[in-house]
Amino acid sequence: MERQPQTPQEGGERPAVNSYGTDDLALQDNIEQARAAASEQRRRNRAQLEELVEAGLSPDDAEAVIEYEQAHPDLSSGEQPVEGPELLPDQPPRIYVADVAAHEAGRVHGRWLDATDPLPELQEQIVALLMASPVPNADRFAIDAHTGFDTDKIQKDTPLAIIAKVAHNVYRYGPAYSAYLTLIDIRDEDALERFDDLYVGTFDSPEAWARAFGDDMQWNLHLDRVVDKGLRRFVRIDYEKFVREARQHWDIVEGADGKTHIFMR
Repeated sequence: MERQPQTPQEGGERPAVNSYGTDDLALQDNIEQARAAASEQRRRNRAQLEELVEAGLSPDDAEAVIEYEQAHPDLSSGEQPVEGPELLPDQPPRIYVADVAAHEAGRVHGRWLDATDPLPELQEQIVALLMASPVPNADRFAIDAHTGFDTDKIQKDTPLAIIAKVAHNVYRYGPAYSAYLTLIDIRDEDALERFDDLYVGTFDSPEAWARAFGDDMQWNLHLDRVVDKGLRRFVRIDYEKFVREARQHWDIVEGADGKTHIFMR
């Protein structure tokens, strides 16, 4: 016989139903705490959204900043090191972004950021940093330090767009690009993109480049053909002189890596 579902008799009371979905009092308490925390978080989000919109962000951008902060809680912790964390040699170029208003108030507030992040992400991180400032209405930042660029051309007022482009290229090309930066105006965006057109190669020394150049041009083979065999052993190519004269037409840069980087002009 098929079992019939039990139903309350007419006039009988239905079992009590609570909003927790459980009769376990401890679990109900946990649920209540979670509800209160969620309500408080929604309240804080609304207040922060209003502050960001009042500061000039669009509602969509303000929501993006809030979402980013919640995904990266360490960014708004407010506990910032004076010199930043120790950086590993293989880390990409980084910048230390300082909160100017906090600095002027005698407070330390800033963070190391990965400078190879896309420009919009860097901007979002900096906005989030300033929103978490210990000083009200903080709206200025400065690049207080940098690492991994191997150049002294990154300054406090270098535009963030330039920094992001330089960081990307340094991370992509390595020390050769850092050497290239010594030859150009870092704010010239067209020059920043001409590396591939001008870069010749990297060598252990200027003379090593001269010898490689001579091998490509088959200088010794040419001397073997035109110089008397009896005199050939007395004829040598003066590579040092070649390098001295080549500097008039080529850019020969000693890089921070101890290598020689060659560029056309």
